Amino acid sequence: MFRFDFGRSVLRRLWRDCRGVSAVEFALVAPVLVTMLLGVGDYGHGFTCLIQLRNAVQAGASYCMHNGAGACTQSAVAGVVAAATPLAVPSGNVALTLTYGCTTGSGITYQSADTPNCSGGVTPGEYAEISASYDYVTTLGGVSIPLTSQTEVRLQ
Repeated sequence: MFRFDFGRSVLRRLWRDCRGVSAVEFALVAPVLVTMLLGVGDYGHGFTCLIQLRNAVQAGASYCMHNGAGACTQSAVAGVVAAATPLAVPSGNVALTLTYGCTTGSGITYQSADTPNCSGGVTPGEYAEISASYDYVTTLGGVSIPLTSQTEVRLQ
C-alpha cells in the first residue's frame, strides 16, 4: 500500500521552522510602538507651546512693569505677547486687567482706586494681570487642548 506522507512532513517542517518569526512579531508590535512614539512627540510639542505661551505672557508683564501704567494698554500688551511667541495667539485671547490692591501676608487684597490707603497707611499699588490662551491641536486625533497662562505684576 502506498501512503502520501508528503503533506504531513511539509506541515511538520513548517511548524518547526523559526525563520521569519522576528519579522512577524515586529510587524505586529511596530504600529503600537510608532503610535506611542508619536504620542510622546505630540506631548512634548504641546508642552513646548505652553512654555512659549508662558514666556510671551511674562514678556507682556515685563513691558507693563518697565513702561508703567500709562503705556500698559490692551493693544500694546497683545502686540508684545504676539511678538514674543511663534504661536499664532489672537489678540482677542490676550486679556489685561488693571487693579489696585494692598499687599497682605496672605496675598493681595483688591480694592477700588478711590480708596486712599491700605491698612497701616500704606498707599495701594497698581497691579496688571495679564492672561493669554492658545488652542493647541494635537497631531494624533486632532483634539484641541486649551493652553492658558496668567501672571500678575505690580506697576507702582
